[in-house]
Amino acid sequence: MIDRTERLATEMVRQAALNLPDKTFLGWRDFLHKLNRFVNEFVRKQPEDPLEFVTIHGEPQEGSAILDVYSGDSERHGFSPEKLLNGVRYFLGEMGINIEAIQQKPGEPDSQLVTVSGISKYEEPEHHKTLKNQWMRRALQSGDAIDVEQIGVEVEPGVFRLTEFTPGIQYVVAKDETFIYSIGKDNESGEFLAAEDDRFYQNPDYECVYLI
Repeated sequence: MIDRTERLATEMVRQAALNLPDKTFLGWRDFLHKLNRFVNEFVRKQPEDPLEFVTIHGEPQEGSAILDVYSGDSERHGFSPEKLLNGVRYFLGEMGINIEAIQQKPGEPDSQLVTVSGISKYEEPEHHKTLKNQWMRRALQSGDAIDVEQIGVEVEPGVFRLTEFTPGIQYVVAKDETFIYSIGKDNESGEFLAAEDDRFYQNPDYECVYLI
C-alpha cells in the first residue's frame, strides 16, 4: 500500500518535474529564494506569494547549513506541517542535497530544524579570485551579490538579459568591478534586463524591480 508520503511525492513529481530550478545555486540566498518559491507554488498553491517559510538557522558553512522550516499558522496558510516538511524534503532530494538530521526547534513547536549538506556550488570564475574590490569578492562568495554574466548575456554595452531574477541581492559586473544600477521586467515579454544605469527607473515599458 502506498502511504501518504509516497502519494505526495508522486503528485509533486507529476506537477513540478519540469519546474525545478537548475541544480546550481549562486549562494545560500539564491537557494532559499528558489526553495521558498517552490513551497509557495507547489505546496501552498499560491505562486505569487513571496512568503518565506524556510530560513537559515545560525550561520551557514561552506557546504552545509541548518534550515529553519516554519509551519505555524497552517490553517491560514492552507497546508499541514507534514505537507510542508515533505515538500521541503522533496525539493532537497531532487536538488541532490543531503538531509543529515531533522529535529524540533527548541522552545518553538511550530518550527523544524533540518540539517543539510552537499549544496551544489557554482564554479568560481578565475577573475572573481583577483578582484581588487574585496567587498565584491566576499559578496560573490557568500551569495550576497550575483555576477550578471553568470546568469545572463550582454545584449548591448552595459545591458544584460538575465535568465532569472532573485530579489534582495546586489547585482554586479565582476569583470569590470562595477555595479548594476537598475533592473527592469519587460511588460510584454516578462524578460529581465539589467543595466549599469537607471534606464529602467520610471520607464513605462518596464517594471523596475531593482534600483540602487
